[in-house]
Amino acid sequence: QTLQIDSLAVLRGGGQRVVNVNDCPYELAKSVCDTLSQAEDSTDLLLVGYSGAGEYPQCFDHLDDAAKLEKARAKRAQFLEQAAQYIAHLRPTAVMPFAGRYTLGGRLASLNPFRGVPELEDVPAELEPRLKARGVSVSMVLLNAGEWFDVDTGTTSAPFVPPDPVARVRYIEDVLSKKRFIYEEDRCVDEAEQVDLASRLEQAHGRMRTHLHQYGYRSAWRVYLDTGQPDLYGIPFDQGGVERVERGKEREPFVRISLDRSLLVMILNRAAHWNHAAIGSHLRF
Repeated sequence: QTLQIDSLAVLRGGGQRVVNVNDCPYELAKSVCDTLSQAEDSTDLLLVGYSGAGEYPQCFDHLDDAAKLEKARAKRAQFLEQAAQYIAHLRPTAVMPFAGRYTLGGRLASLNPFRGVPELEDVPAELEPRLKARGVSVSMVLLNAGEWFDVDTGTTSAPFVPPDPVARVRYIEDVLSKKRFIYEEDRCVDEAEQVDLASRLEQAHGRMRTHLHQYGYRSAWRVYLDTGQPDLYGIPFDQGGVERVERGKEREPFVRISLDRSLLVMILNRAAHWNHAAIGSHLRF
């Protein structure tokens, strides 16, 4: 039994086989890859991720910038290695690296250097030594937005043209970094209207405890939510309820998560999702 939510897709048609493994960890899919490798038809096109959208390491503030860069390099290498494992196992005719690309804007733009996400144009060169070490040679397909690849002929609708790196940086600095998030504008909770969220969090905590019991999960850890006010909201996994805790009085072991108060209100009102807030780098750990 597994609680994993990601799976790969195998598409057949016109005598061709396309395999999409985006978001599917290789270690969970090795047996499926064995089955595909033993099938009569081969993989004509493999769609494979090479990066991962997420909050690590750029949002983990116990790390300094040097440590974040080191972790980002390790994360980058990990995803490229996983792509190489898939390619070596399935031996496709062509590979299209895709998915996982994103750029942070607004007040989060300064986190971009620490995401551990390679640019698409850099992927072939970074994959080449990993594939060469495995004795694999494969056609790499890179596409600009709106273009297509013909699996039958192995041709693209237009040559890939990478964006100008200088123009990219300028656009982030001049345009994206000046954007404001919805919880900073339309959904911003005025300071005069801010109320104690403990009762709302207690309701959410009750639902969380139901799921913990369902899955048999126990932990001595606590989560402390920091919304920029004098007190933190302490949330236990085991015994006890939500409590207000003076900053610096957290009980170990714990994780402290900082987030905008208006964003937390949106999440509690189900106008935003906690998972999206984490993946979008809106939470700081």
